[in-house]
Amino acid sequence: VRLDPQSSFAFHNRGLVWQLGKGNWQKALADYDESIRLNPDNFAAYGNRALIRATAPDERVRNGKQALVDALHT
Repeated sequence: VRLDPQSSFAFHNRGLVWQLGKGNWQKALADYDESIRLNPDNFAAYGNRALIRATAPDERVRNGKQALVDALHT
C-alpha cells in the first residue's frame, strides 16, 4: 500500500491479512472499501466484504442485508 496507494490489489491483499491473519474485521472492511473505491469491478473485494458481513463473530461488523448486496456484486 505504501508503494502504490492507488492500487486496488494492494488494499485487497492487505484486507486479506487483516481478515484471515489477524481477525481484525473493521480494518479488513476499511481496506476492502478502499479497494472497491479504487476499482469498482474488484469482485473479490466485494466477496470478502460480504463474507465478513455475513459471518464475523463481531456483531458490530455483521450486517446481513449489506452482505447480500455485496454478494450480488460477485
